[in-house]
Parts: sequence; structure tokens; C-alpha cells
Amino acid sequence: MIQLTVIIIASYALFILFLIKGWQTQVKNTVKFDAISTPNYEKVSIIIPCRNEEYSIEGLLKELKVVYQYHPLLEIICVDDHSTDSTAKKIKNFQYVNYVALPIHKEGKKAAITEGILHATGNIIILIDADCIPQIHWFNAMIVPFTDDKIRMVCGWVKMQPKATIFEELVALEFSTLIAFSAAMNGLKLPVLCNGASLAFRKDSFEQVGGYNSDITQSGDDVFLLHKFKAKFGADAIHYMLNALAAVETPVPQSMAAFLRQRIRWVKKSLKYRDKTTIYVSLFMMFIHLWLLVWFIVSFFNFSYWFIFGLSWMGKTIIDILWMGTFAKAISPKNWKWFIIPLSVVHWLYVPLIAIISWIIPSSTWKGRILKNG
Repeated sequence: MIQLTVIIIASYALFILFLIKGWQTQVKNTVKFDAISTPNYEKVSIIIPCRNEEYSIEGLLKELKVVYQYHPLLEIICVDDHSTDSTAKKIKNFQYVNYVALPIHKEGKKAAITEGILHATGNIIILIDADCIPQIHWFNAMIVPFTDDKIRMVCGWVKMQPKATIFEELVALEFSTLIAFSAAMNGLKLPVLCNGASLAFRKDSFEQVGGYNSDITQSGDDVFLLHKFKAKFGADAIHYMLNALAAVETPVPQSMAAFLRQRIRWVKKSLKYRDKTTIYVSLFMMFIHLWLLVWFIVSFFNFSYWFIFGLSWMGKTIIDILWMGTFAKAISPKNWKWFIIPLSVVHWLYVPLIAIISWIIPSSTWKGRILKNG
């Protein structure tokens, strides 16, 4: 059993080495841009799907006003997904923003994005979540890769806003591992994940892949679209803008319950993945975490198994620290070093537990809605 444990940990170490290589490649290959001048581009449409965002939408639209003033070939479209608060009223206070109400027979983020695209006159579509704040040069950074005709999609860098508690610091660092993983896999020409909080693509390419028409999940407006673009146009058509000037900031889940709801929603949609690379990587990572969980449990019944668990846990923890140390300085909280070890200690435990919970419960929730099919 010790030999098998060593083989499993060695396999995990090899996988992480590939990720480190992918990360370094992506950093090297990220398109450089002039933060001052604007590249030549076609008309661009920024689409913001909204639902009950009265506390955040004004902050985003004020930031985008600066972008709008300097880029005449730009339109901003807010699509209201049946908000029950004052979101619509606040959007209408911004004269340069096109307000679109989602028809009564439609609902959900995918429907809101699709409705926004129907109203869009630009051939480059940029998506940003209503509760995010973009960096000052985010717009330029997101459109410059499209000067290359082969690029069909640009995945933006998303990071969590400044943190106030230890819990928030841990969540922010954990979130950064997902962003780094996404970028690293893209660097390996194996894109599997992206984040809809900052995502851009060509409108005609969206139409060519059928948009969200064939989707069987209510969530996953980003990942499933990425998979469609990869299947249709190939990995070379997808670019990851790994540049601090291209980042948008998203809020940290304010409680453990909010964090768990978010992660359960993310895991539930993974059950509908059809992209083989994504499935294989997900299964491998889940196996590693379940291996640790199983040995942790059985160790309480047989003391001799504690050595197997300890060897596995130490091996994974050391490997994770090396991996996070590769990217954390660039995309994680400033004091990330203090949180790498605590996160590595608990990561193996909550990942499989969240997965198990997501498999058991029949639905997840988002913005007051029940998502029965992920």
C-alpha cells in the first residue's frame, strides 16, 4: 500500500509540474498591450446581466463611464433579469447605458446574456458581472487580443476584492488557485475553465456555436461556452489575458454559508461536463482528494493506517505549497504566505465534502432562485 501511495503522490506531483509549466507559458504568451493608446477595433458591446444588484451596479457603471468617454465605438447594455429591488431605477440614471428588461417568459443569466447579445451592435462582446469592479485598463486589455483574427475568445483575470478577515483571506487564496489553474491549462493548450465575470468573444463566433441553445444547465454561462468555442475553433482561438491591468475584482462570499452555496453550485454544473479533458482532470483531482478522505476515516478504525494518511497528506501539502508559491505573488492577497499552509491543510477535506453534498442535494440556489439542473 505504501508503494501505491507513493505512485499516487508522484502522479499528482507530475500533474502539478505540468501546471507550473503551463502557468509559465501563459505568463510568457499573454498579449502585451499599450495601457495608454487604444488598439484599432470594431464596435464593442459590454453586456452586464443584472438581478437584484442595487448595492453594486452603480459602482460598476461609474467605473465604466470613464471607459465610455474615451472609446466612442462602445455600447454598454444592462439586462435586468426581473430584479425585485431598485436595480432598474439605478441603471436608468446613467444615460450612456442601454437598459434592457428581460421578457417575462425568460429568466436566468444565460437568457440575460443572450438577450443582451440580441440588442448588441458590436461584433466584440465583453461580459462583466454587475458586482465587479474593473481595473482602469481592463477594457484595452480585453480587446487587444482580437487584433489577431484567429482569436475568438478572451478569458479575463478575476480576483477577489480586499479582505478583512482570515476567512476571507483563505477564500480569496482558494479562488486564486482556480484562476491560476484555468490560466495554466490554457497555457498547455488545454483550456477547461474560465470565469464569466470577465469574458470576451466575437459575436459571430457565439452565433456559430449556437450560443446557449443546447445547454442543459441553468448555470455555467462561462465554462460550457468555453468548451463549445474550443470544440468549434480549437484551443489556439482562446486567449487568457493574464495581466494585472486586465483584472476585475469580485466580492468575497460574506459567510461560510454563502461560500458553500457558491461552491455547491459550481460543482453541480460539473456533472454536466462533456469536454473530455475537463472530465479527466476533474476525476483525477477528485480521486486525489477522496484518497485522502478515505484514509483519514479508516485511520480511526485501524491506527496503522495513519501512516498512509500522513504520507499522502504531507506529500500533497508540500506539492500544493510549491504550486501556490508559483502564482500567489502575482494574483493572490499580499500576505498570501501566511495562508498557504492553512489552506493546504484543509483543502483536501472540504473539496470532496462539497462534491458529495452537491451530488446528494437535488438543487442549488442563485439570487433567490432554485436551480434544479445545475
